[in-house]
Amino acid sequence: MKNIYIVLVVLLIGCTSQGLERRKLNDYYLNSGVTRYFLPETPNWTNRSSFSSCLRTENVKFLNFKAVSQSFEMKFDEVLQLQLLINQDIQELKSRNHVSSLNLKEEEKIFFKAIEKVQAGIFGFKRPTYKRVNIYLVDDLINQEKPMKSVLSNSDFLESGHPVIVSFCQNNTQLYEILKKNNLLQSNIKILPFEALTAFDKNFQLTPHDVLHLDGIFRSNQQLYIYGMKNKKITKEIIGKYKRR
Repeated sequence: MKNIYIVLVVLLIGCTSQGLERRKLNDYYLNSGVTRYFLPETPNWTNRSSFSSCLRTENVKFLNFKAVSQSFEMKFDEVLQLQLLINQDIQELKSRNHVSSLNLKEEEKIFFKAIEKVQAGIFGFKRPTYKRVNIYLVDDLINQEKPMKSVLSNSDFLESGHPVIVSFCQNNTQLYEILKKNNLLQSNIKILPFEALTAFDKNFQLTPHDVLHLDGIFRSNQQLYIYGMKNKKITKEIIGKYKRR
């Protein structure tokens, strides 16, 4: 009986060791507390936008604006640019390495490099210098498969101000591919994906809503005009001074 017990213990240890060996060492990397600067990821089945009536197919990293601001003495607009930059760098590395996710060590490196970039004035979204900015909410075009190129090629949208497309559903990579598919990469259209959203207000207080803070992205002297989704009433989803077209 004793011999059988010893054999069972040896087998159990062996199986456990093999299971651990199959896991990459980086999966057990103990980070230096960077995870506290991120909000918990939303489960796929609840990752949706009520405003655009869409289920998001990709997860992005949302920052804890209050924690980041307190630790790195960043203003609201700087934390927002940091969030955009981190997600751009994550998506770029995942695409380059042909992987669906990164380990904690890789994400930590991206986080601190992005901090350095923002502190040096390198942002995830470069503000257009035009006095007038035309912002198109494109989610209904994507959902309803409308002819996006013909809609966005409208001379008023493209020529009367600097064109920007906004999505509450698509990330940066997805919006880029949509512009590419519609032969619009040469149109100087800037991208604001759903990683530009945040549930924090300008006082760094957490709210129950994902919000696009136009006043945290564009300058106060710029004239902002919003196009598209005319059937949707904007209440709490977009904050800032703008006019609808």
